[in-house]
Amino acid sequence: MNRHEFLNCPEVNGFINWAANFLRDDLQVLLQITTKGTKGAGVVKGTYKGINQIVKAYKWKSKWQTIDGSEAESIDWSTTSAYLSFLGDSLRQSVNERNLERTYEVCRLIIKWGGGDRNPNVGAIKFLTEKKLDGSLCEYIEQCQIQFCLDHADDNNLDKIGDMNAMLTKVHAIAAIDGLPIYDSRVAGAIACLIEIYFRKVEPDRKELPKELIFNPTDPAARRQVTGLCSTIRVTKEMTRSRTQNGIIQRSHEWAFSKIRLAWLIRAIIDKADENKKPLFNQEIIANKSEMHAFEAALFMIGFDVSCLGPNLLVH
Repeated sequence: MNRHEFLNCPEVNGFINWAANFLRDDLQVLLQITTKGTKGAGVVKGTYKGINQIVKAYKWKSKWQTIDGSEAESIDWSTTSAYLSFLGDSLRQSVNERNLERTYEVCRLIIKWGGGDRNPNVGAIKFLTEKKLDGSLCEYIEQCQIQFCLDHADDNNLDKIGDMNAMLTKVHAIAAIDGLPIYDSRVAGAIACLIEIYFRKVEPDRKELPKELIFNPTDPAARRQVTGLCSTIRVTKEMTRSRTQNGIIQRSHEWAFSKIRLAWLIRAIIDKADENKKPLFNQEIIANKSEMHAFEAALFMIGFDVSCLGPNLLVH
């Protein structure tokens, strides 16, 4: 499946048309995010209406050293977006220059930002360290960039994606220049619940989702799945957690294509809202051309506990 085939799906188009209005004017979210859920940036609690208001509520704390050696901090969407732009520029430059040490260093900074730097012997750090030690890290990221390119991506051509998890998804998203989103458990849960809300409103008796709109959870916790919001007849399955070779290949492909389909979906919803002359975001986000990542940031906030979307099940 490529972008053209995805966007030509009638159910995808139906969701896009609905979401362009719903997310701007009707979405209601009751956020109750703990300090742990913002990586120490503080509690987020309250009722928010519309996706732009949710981005305004975004909190995630990180500290780093600036070029002049002073300490900087990101805590809200504006400062986080600036930091991630810096990391993206740094990663792409180091990859282009084949600077192995700097590429690895920036990847570690991305993982530290994401909160996944606790154990270097497992997960993303182990995977990236092995790529560094065999000298292939720069080439690997570049090959993945090519296959993740949203204009040309195809689920039949994702063989270079060697592994995927909650931290590697951040590395690839930040390496991209076209809005490829982070697809972690919070984002996966949020988009799946929005799709569930859509079908409850327009086709409540439908038992199976179209394959184009299946976004399987990456976390077994109910609060990161549709079942944490409501009971449903449109059950999806978790991505495999198997560490066998076949399991890794299966998960990497499914996770990678979920990222790509989500990007296609986000871009189309934003474009439809603009076409309707009802943009989803404020002028600062639009001017910075960060709408796609702002959309993802809103999903991240919602996905802390998807039950926050409960008020939307009561609205007819």
